[in-house]
Formats: sequence, C-alpha cells, structure tokens
Amino acid sequence: MKRIFPLVLTLALSALAQSTLGVEPPVLLKEAKPGESLTQTLKVYNVGTRSVRVRASLGDWTYDPMGKIQFLPPGSVKESASPWATFSPAEFLLEAKASTTLTYTLTVPKNAAPGTHWGVLFLESEDPNPPPGVPLATFRVRMAHIFYVNLPPLTTSGRVAGIVPTPPRAPRTPSASPCSTRTPATPPRSSPGALRCGMPPAARWPRCP
Repeated sequence: MKRIFPLVLTLALSALAQSTLGVEPPVLLKEAKPGESLTQTLKVYNVGTRSVRVRASLGDWTYDPMGKIQFLPPGSVKESASPWATFSPAEFLLEAKASTTLTYTLTVPKNAAPGTHWGVLFLESEDPNPPPGVPLATFRVRMAHIFYVNLPPLTTSGRVAGIVPTPPRAPRTPSASPCSTRTPATPPRSSPGALRCGMPPAARWPRCP
C-alpha cells in the first residue's frame, strides 16, 4: 500500500487538473416584482483535456459565526430564492475544450417579501472514466453560480461584527482596530463591509462610525 498510494494520488491530481470546469457569469444580480419570471442562460465550459460529466443542483448559502461562507440545502434561509428556480439540463457530458449552455428560470412568488433574495446553482463535474483503483469522489469539482433577486422597496442595514486590536508597528504609532461590519449574504450593491478605526494617543478605545 505504501507504494501504491503515491501513484494513486498522482493520478488523481493529474486527472483533476485535466478536467477544469468554469461558468459565466459567476454572479447574477436582477431586480424583479412579485409574480414576475426571470430567465438566465449560463455558459458552462471545460478547459481541461478530459471529458467530464456535469450535474446541476440548487442550494443556499450564508455566513457562519466566524464569517465564513456556509452552503446549505435549498430553502434553508428565509431570504432563499432557490425554491423559485428551475433549470435545464440537469445533467450532461461536456467534452474537453468544449462549452455548452444551461438555462434557469426564477419565478418570483406573488407573495414574496420585499428585499434581497438569493440562491446558488451548483455545477459539479466528475470524470466519467476515472483510472482504475481511484475513488470517483477524488475527481469531483464543484463550481457555484450565485444569483440575487432584489424586490423593491429596498433598505440597507448592517451591524458591527467584531473589533480586533492590531499591535502598533512602531513605539509612537497608535494602535488600530479593524471594525468589520457585515450584512449576511449582501449583494454587490451594498455599502462597504469593513471599517478601520485609528486609536488616538489620548483615547482609550476607538469609536467606529
């Protein structure tokens, strides 16, 4: 086993590098009204040298308490737009250096609440012909297309997520604390999400605007 494992790992990494999946556009931001439908066509391409089998699926995402992105099943968050989505095809074979299209439609419910709703469309690829003796899961690569739907009227809000002091770089340099603000899963139209507050020599704690 000690001799076989390095060879298997090398084959796995080689196949993974040879089957690279991409999607355009990676992010979509649209405005809609309750009861309206939005249709978007994605370009899915394989820049690798091996053919891949691609499967599409839906999900949600949010931030965990540490500020990292967490992927969830569709409909897990109250602002989820994943239940509004349908897509086709659900599975297809993509040859090396080739591309194809995938179309999805978002149908906004008539009773949808105003605000920003979001979801994620996953595209997971796997090698249809993996080398013998290597688990199929080794060759799976998952890409994500994020979509946002704004339903007016919109309001902007945020909160201070934490204050972490930074040691001074020199004896006379005042210490500083990056005061980060975050609105979970906020789309690109939101206000900046990070503030840096310098501490004056006579102050005890910085004040974040």
